[in-house]
Amino acid sequence: MPGPERTGARPVRLLDVAERAGVSKKTVSAVLNNVGQVRTTTRERVLEAVRDLDYRPNPAALRLSSSRTGTVTLALPHLGSAEHAALASAVIDAGERAGVGVLCEPTGGSAAREADVLRAEVGSSDGVLLVPSSTEVDLPDGSVVVVLGDHDVGLPVDHVIASSSAATRRAVARLAAAGRRRIAVLRAPGGPASGPRWDDTSRADPAVVDVVVDADTGAAGDAAVRRLLAQDVRFDALVAGGEAVAFGALHALRTHGLSVPADVAVVAVGGGPEAEFSRPSITTVAPDYDEMAAVALDWLLQRIAGDDAPARYHEVALRTVERGSTPGPER
Repeated sequence: MPGPERTGARPVRLLDVAERAGVSKKTVSAVLNNVGQVRTTTRERVLEAVRDLDYRPNPAALRLSSSRTGTVTLALPHLGSAEHAALASAVIDAGERAGVGVLCEPTGGSAAREADVLRAEVGSSDGVLLVPSSTEVDLPDGSVVVVLGDHDVGLPVDHVIASSSAATRRAVARLAAAGRRRIAVLRAPGGPASGPRWDDTSRADPAVVDVVVDADTGAAGDAAVRRLLAQDVRFDALVAGGEAVAFGALHALRTHGLSVPADVAVVAVGGGPEAEFSRPSITTVAPDYDEMAAVALDWLLQRIAGDDAPARYHEVALRTVERGSTPGPER
């Protein structure tokens, strides 16, 4: 029986088919990939649900052979930041649409741990989406990897780039357009406002006060702003390397009686929807995590299916969300 007409932009997911057919996602995947033993009546019910919902699985996912696990691994430093959590959520959603499971493996930002994960995942999952902590990555034999993020690992592998340097430059330009003339940039090593091309930009711009913080956390943001104020460093705008750093910076500014954005305007590089709920809400410049996840997973599935084309590179779009922590452009 046809279901109700679907409205809105969200694509049909593997989970939707499973719920309609009254089976597990694993059973739907088995039917679509024609693997395993599935009763005829169950198979027909799944195929009917596919037709009713107009479900269109990723073609590369359907080419996975019966020897595959049907899962991929997302290896990233941690899930404690809004940026990594947003990326993980987008990858999991992309996996549901493609009919594959996603295993999340936090690496703690350790190159040694990344190497351990890559070795362990050969044969345990079909491929790895890797957010590396540095430019040094040792790929074991048999690994299928797509790299995400800002670090160029110097290997012939597909790379989906989210340029934190470009995002930071856009944030600085946004604040300069609002008439701000002394801009502090708080960035953690390897965090959202760092990157291989940012250092040269910051040194060339006398309006930028470049500050390296201890970590991409609220406590680090709070401590960095307190140090600047204690040292009587003057600034009328601030770019925070991550949503958590921005939350900490807001706390320090408020504690010292400074108003945002009247006294100090704030932009976070990275971040997710939680930035809407601070006081004031925080303007963000962040990569399109949905695009990042979709391109990376599609390329990984193509590699898993046997695609041996030369390595590809794709830089995802940046999204600026204007909120209460920045004034309008100067007229």
